[in-house]
Amino acid sequence: MALTRRDFVTAVGAGLLGGCLDNTHRGDTVAWGRQGRRFGEFLRPRAIGVCEGDVYVIDTTGRVRILEYTREGTLLTQWGSFGTAEDQFIYPTGITLGPDNEFIVSEYGTGAERIHVFDTERRFLRQWGSHGESDGQ
Repeated sequence: MALTRRDFVTAVGAGLLGGCLDNTHRGDTVAWGRQGRRFGEFLRPRAIGVCEGDVYVIDTTGRVRILEYTREGTLLTQWGSFGTAEDQFIYPTGITLGPDNEFIVSEYGTGAERIHVFDTERRFLRQWGSHGESDGQ
């Protein structure tokens, strides 16, 4: 079953992810994950996006990265790392799938106030924004 706009997913507690995934299963919840730094583990889940039926979790402590899961909680992949390069993040705060099927990731922190855009294969395409208070910053 595909997820809908009414889906609700939230990060909760010590590295756990849980939530009600669609309106047809009200009251049903799922939870997955555990605290840690290894593949598929969380230290501080910061934000979640639901795109094309998959769930994307931004983890912001230790290994800054985006973890991609199926709606049932099976880990598919993780991408990104800590840094200021085009495909790295200081403090990512949100993820969505844009109208051109491109992943859009927002972030801030120590000169990294920017928006990243990735294709569906998670390859960096472009970015914009910078630290400041003027238009475009």
